[in-house]
Amino acid sequence: MRIDELNLNKKTLERLKDNFENVEELSDFFNAKGITALREKCKIGHRTISSSLLPELYGLGYIPPLWQQKEKEIGCKLLTSKQVEKELGIHSKSIQKIINSGHIGQGDFFLVGEELTAPSYQIYAFREDKIDILKSKYDSTLTDISLELGMKLGSVSYLLRKYLSEKEFKEACLTRNRWNRSWINDNKEMILERTEKVYRPQESDYTNLIGEDLTELVDSYITYRLENHEIVVLETNYANEKLKSTAVKAHRKFLINCLYKIKCNQAEIPDYWERGEGLAFRKLSLEEQEKIKQISYDMYMFNKNDTEAISKGSTSDYFKFKQVQEIKPFLMYVLMMREEVYHQKLEQSLESDDEDFDLQKEWAKLKVAHNRILKALKHQVPNKRPEPSYKRSKFYASRQQVVQCLNAVKMNWHMLSPIKPYTQLILGFFTAIRPAEMAKLKIENHLDIEQNNEHQDYGLLKKYLIKMNHQGKAEFIRTEIDNPEGWSRIWITKDIAKGEYSPSPEYGTLMVPRAAECLNDYLKWLYKQNISSKGKGLLFRPSEMHPYDPYASARTMLDWIHRYKYKMFKGVLSEDEIKDFTYYVSRRTGNNLIVQTFISDQRINEYKLRAAEVHCRHEMKQEMRENEKVFIAPKGKTNSDFYQEPIPLWNYYQVLKPTLHFPFDQQDLFEWEKKNNDPHLNQFHELQNTNNNQTVEIDKMLSILSDKLDILRKHDTALEAGYKGESRINKIAEIKKQMDELLEEKNYMRGNHFKDGL
Repeated sequence: MRIDELNLNKKTLERLKDNFENVEELSDFFNAKGITALREKCKIGHRTISSSLLPELYGLGYIPPLWQQKEKEIGCKLLTSKQVEKELGIHSKSIQKIINSGHIGQGDFFLVGEELTAPSYQIYAFREDKIDILKSKYDSTLTDISLELGMKLGSVSYLLRKYLSEKEFKEACLTRNRWNRSWINDNKEMILERTEKVYRPQESDYTNLIGEDLTELVDSYITYRLENHEIVVLETNYANEKLKSTAVKAHRKFLINCLYKIKCNQAEIPDYWERGEGLAFRKLSLEEQEKIKQISYDMYMFNKNDTEAISKGSTSDYFKFKQVQEIKPFLMYVLMMREEVYHQKLEQSLESDDEDFDLQKEWAKLKVAHNRILKALKHQVPNKRPEPSYKRSKFYASRQQVVQCLNAVKMNWHMLSPIKPYTQLILGFFTAIRPAEMAKLKIENHLDIEQNNEHQDYGLLKKYLIKMNHQGKAEFIRTEIDNPEGWSRIWITKDIAKGEYSPSPEYGTLMVPRAAECLNDYLKWLYKQNISSKGKGLLFRPSEMHPYDPYASARTMLDWIHRYKYKMFKGVLSEDEIKDFTYYVSRRTGNNLIVQTFISDQRINEYKLRAAEVHCRHEMKQEMRENEKVFIAPKGKTNSDFYQEPIPLWNYYQVLKPTLHFPFDQQDLFEWEKKNNDPHLNQFHELQNTNNNQTVEIDKMLSILSDKLDILRKHDTALEAGYKGESRINKIAEIKKQMDELLEEKNYMRGNHFKDGL
């Protein structure tokens, strides 16, 4: 077919005829080289080619359907390879692997040039609906799955790669970073049957070995303790208070473990107390498990051998004593149930003149069992509570140490996402939230966020200026989100507060501007990981991909403190302070900074104790006294021991401003301390650091290197920076070495301050 037979304008036809003999030659060139080569060869605009020439060639049957026409034909949007890489979060090389593996089958994608025509150079076009299915099916990283299973990442990876067939592995894995969590959970038992490797979740449960009867006994005891504060046997009470709902999980696990150890001992299982993977006892063979299941055990017959069984594996007298004290009410509950049965039979015998019921003999049996159990609990156990081998001392950080600890966490390159632990510690220091409460924080329920999804700040904390109105009451005035003086607030509601008795006041728990800014930075990071969860979900979650899946426990959520504190805080805290450092240091410090700070305004200074109670939410019971609502002081008399009036918002704000609203720059903090606080009440002025300027510079350099490391950790951002493959790995190692050297230098400068007992 001649070129001039095409239905195109004269100018386009002339340029095409200058380069091609006929339409066949033109279409062959386009199919081989693409639109860019055709545009450059003929000097024809991109729009003319895509909107005029290509539809003409397609209509004459010289080229496959156009991109848009193919979409109409199949009734689905098509994606380019780049778009698929972005949707699945994978590397460009993974596209071909997914096709070769069969995850994307025939009909799920099209070859450009053979099955359709693309406006720009492409190899494949993918059906969007098929990519969405892959995205929802392979929705987790292997790290997320290992956390959920309570297993080490290396163990999970080893099991899946070694013990799955090729077909099964295809079901489990899409790419290195995308795994089928649902399939792995459904088939974990099958996988474990193929290996001698141990699988034990971190929260081990041996109910299948101790049997239904004993499990039901434990559960009935737990239910009773939640509702009753007394366990009376032979007119003696062995429990003084109800079991707290927050303690149920740990107490039930302890009792189940005790019964497991008793049955192991009776079945003569050797070394049953030794620890295996995680927190579980060693794995038992199938024969050993069967031996345990055949043992029938009655708690009523508890004796000194059972005490020995429970104590196995505990080398400390302190823990032996503690275990006995914890199981004692449970054993007395068993006796109390027997005593109730005795009284029921006694009553029945009196009504029916039952001669078979031997009153004295049955009562004697009960007393003998009671004496036997009490004696057994004393067997090889100290009579008095021993001191623990290491008693943790209460450590309160200064403001300088608060800043240094936060900086140390923020720049800890050992953690992939230090912004999460950094934010957790910020909340501890500046809102004094408890770990169990933090683990239950939901963005939509407990944070004062912008909830209008059309607002530019949707999902982020609102910020306020707190000012007095004409009526003499404090009110929240909305301000810009980037206002450095903007405060915010969270609500610890009754349902997540400790024991449901210490929620935030009606106006919320205030957050100083720097804490609010940090939390917003974290929220921005969180939404980048999973844009669909914006404005909702748990604030802290093991997998950012699953917004409502919680950590196994608050302890698991904060496990990073135990793992990294010695590396992070060396040179910032003394050795003893590091050893004593737990999350609760942040909560205690927040309270202490409020209480111990001198406020020049005497009227505001008098509100310090009350403000600390409100901010830290120590137990605050309300009562009406003389027609006025008053707060009863906390049970533990944390700060005071008298009735107090509710604190007005303005006074609460005026107390927090000079106590917790301090700068994070060390030099600025030093000047702030001199201006705001009595030097006699603060260690900071006694310990002015002569090397302060040098360490500030080191912190700046560490911050820069930490940002570079964040870029290099991700393949796409590293590629943009010009690093890939071996060059990327070498650069990461180089930066880590530089950071280690800087930290050593900083530690050397700081070290001398702790010799005198900072």
